[in-house]
Amino acid sequence: MSNILHISKYYYPYKGGIEDMCHSVVDIIRNETTHNQEIVCFSNSRKTTIDYIDGIKIIRIGGLKKLASQWISFRYLSILKKEIKVFNPDIIHFHHPNPLIALYLLLTIKNKTKLIIHWHSDIIEQKILYYFVKPIENLLINRANVIIATSQSYIEGSKQLSRHKEKTIVIPCIINEEKLKQSEKTEEESRLIKSKYGNRKTVLYLGRHVKYKGLDLLLKSIEYISTDCAILIGGHGPETRRLRETCANKGYKNVYFIGKIDDDEIAAYLHASDVFAFSSYKKNEAFGIALLEAMYCSIPAVTFTIEGSGVNWVSINNKTGYEVKNGDYKGFGEAINKLLSNEEERKTMGENARERVIHNFTAECIRERVIKLYD
Repeated sequence: MSNILHISKYYYPYKGGIEDMCHSVVDIIRNETTHNQEIVCFSNSRKTTIDYIDGIKIIRIGGLKKLASQWISFRYLSILKKEIKVFNPDIIHFHHPNPLIALYLLLTIKNKTKLIIHWHSDIIEQKILYYFVKPIENLLINRANVIIATSQSYIEGSKQLSRHKEKTIVIPCIINEEKLKQSEKTEEESRLIKSKYGNRKTVLYLGRHVKYKGLDLLLKSIEYISTDCAILIGGHGPETRRLRETCANKGYKNVYFIGKIDDDEIAAYLHASDVFAFSSYKKNEAFGIALLEAMYCSIPAVTFTIEGSGVNWVSINNKTGYEVKNGDYKGFGEAINKLLSNEEERKTMGENARERVIHNFTAECIRERVIKLYD
């Protein structure tokens, strides 16, 4: 019997790429009697709480304030130290990046405890902060027994991971099939969504409204989409207001900001869509869970070439969708238009996309790899 302590930035039901992957890994081995699991994470507030999901203990630690997307909490160190002493983990599965907690982990981990770093992304934007964080990151990598990357592309493109290939393995992100199941209810909801937007062809974007997601490029691409369509922009973020103003100034009548889509609505919106616009253009986008979900629902995607990211390994150019030169918003719009105007090609690429996900990114495909790693 082994004890596994997962350390994530946040945890389910909080939504995010890291959080979804942590939850998937926990869930994959939840019924394995040879492993006990606990989770330590931030609560995304000042309050510290303890709750249980599927019988698994989750300690959500409050923070004082956020600094460059990082919660600051001095109490975290004492709680982590206590939990490591009480739970006595054989393995700590740490989800990176989480710089302050990486330091706390180095201060508290026992010599006998195995350390897995789940490397979701390099620290890219915060260059000044990274100058101070890099020594901690180096110590963490040296202490790790295994590093998990989500794709071989990311290993090759990461300055840190490319130097430590001998201890780095690939375990890709995992699709939540239950969330995306098509049913009579989702089919009816999809019909209603289609009807709401005039039963036109539909282009869908889902994700946060932040710079690296490339929504400015998506909006610039619209003038190169000649097919009559509705462009639905799901999600929200710090860029939402400005993006709405841009659409208003340009007089776009076919762009609809639909806000955050709840988990129980995502399947309906995906099945109502014809093309998925995955407009991320920076390496901050290491993989693309939203892209994976669209592909599972048989929707071909249009992506930018992102050097060193796993995005262009997830969706294969000319097979599961189209990939265009990074930043080429004209090519992006033309690729969307090509898919919208060619039903046969759209259907073939959608079928290819679903097959790729089913054979590479489901829990069934990845479960044995996770169990083998822990064992």
